[in-house]
Amino acid sequence: MTAPEAGLEQFVKAIEGLDAWQLEEAAKQVVQRLSDAGLMRHRGWCFDEEPARRERERAIQEGATHAVQRLREQGALATPQDAKLPATMRADGIGAVSQAVETVPFLPGEHVLWKGHILQKTALTDLPNDFTDRTVWLDVTPPKPTTAAGTGDAPAAGDRPRPGAAATH
Repeated sequence: MTAPEAGLEQFVKAIEGLDAWQLEEAAKQVVQRLSDAGLMRHRGWCFDEEPARRERERAIQEGATHAVQRLREQGALATPQDAKLPATMRADGIGAVSQAVETVPFLPGEHVLWKGHILQKTALTDLPNDFTDRTVWLDVTPPKPTTAAGTGDAPAAGDRPRPGAAATH
């Protein structure tokens, strides 16, 4: 007789010895214990699988990164600086960029020129409980410096006196 069968026989004997009013409470306790045991097994399995899943994803990402770098070294792929997104692309938002560059692999951290904006690819894969690869394009265009138009005698835009303030010259 196996261990589960022996345990089942003990369980049946214990149930047969109970009164009718005790059966309901016993059934609740059995269901609770089985649920707790099953939940703990599931949680243990998830925790055991999580590091392995992350390691597989990291290996896949590193393999893709090395493959793209090798193709660029051989001249088969354009570098991010040479690749430009079509200017005719919709201006509905940066989300359209991902669709336009599916044919050209870009690595996280690389920049793409799109309609005068410099976009940086960012992969958000280290989020907890995130089982999908999410790519986000960040606008990293440097702000254009403002130059004060006028003569050298005119104060800069931030140095103008308030209206009605006395001159301190």
